Amino acid sequence: MKKLQVTLASTFMVMALMACNQDNNDNNNAPEQEADLGTEQGQGADNTEDLNNADIQVDMATAVSEFENAYPNASISSIELEAERGTWQYEIQGLDDEKEYEIIVDANTQEVTNEREEALDANDAGGVERQEDALDMDNIIDPQEAVDIALSEAEGAISSWKLEKDNQVTYYEVTVTNAGNDYDIRLDATNGDVLGTDRDD
Repeated sequence: MKKLQVTLASTFMVMALMACNQDNNDNNNAPEQEADLGTEQGQGADNTEDLNNADIQVDMATAVSEFENAYPNASISSIELEAERGTWQYEIQGLDDEKEYEIIVDANTQEVTNEREEALDANDAGGVERQEDALDMDNIIDPQEAVDIALSEAEGAISSWKLEKDNQVTYYEVTVTNAGNDYDIRLDATNGDVLGTDRDD
């Protein structure tokens, strides 16, 4: 009888030890499985800010008016909408005959920050650069229309758009990001015609 009790007790101890080892193995494996899942889910993830999903409260015209209030005698030479550290903002640059200017306008709060002015080089002063770079803001298409046209050329997230002038042509450059590739699509700002596309890997 005593031998039977000892045998039973030994059997129970062995089973208990096996159960503990099984629990430890499960616990040891669990974090690795979760880490693997996290890695798989993170592969190929695109964290690009997408203008399509942004809630923009300040339109381009309002942002432009902030620049004009700050520098009433200057002409605008470029407007860009992009996300900086998760915040969408307009960067507006302009110039008069002697200086160039820049302001940042928060696209949600309309807060104006980072006003900057700098003297033009002698070669660009006297209205030379102003004549070349000043945007013709009349009869241009809306930025959203430019974005829609760009998306018909390349699918993806809209990471920024810019309005500039080159060789007397005012144009939008819309950047579409897809799978790590950036497509810079240039559009005539007066009629939306596609002028060209550059791909940056």
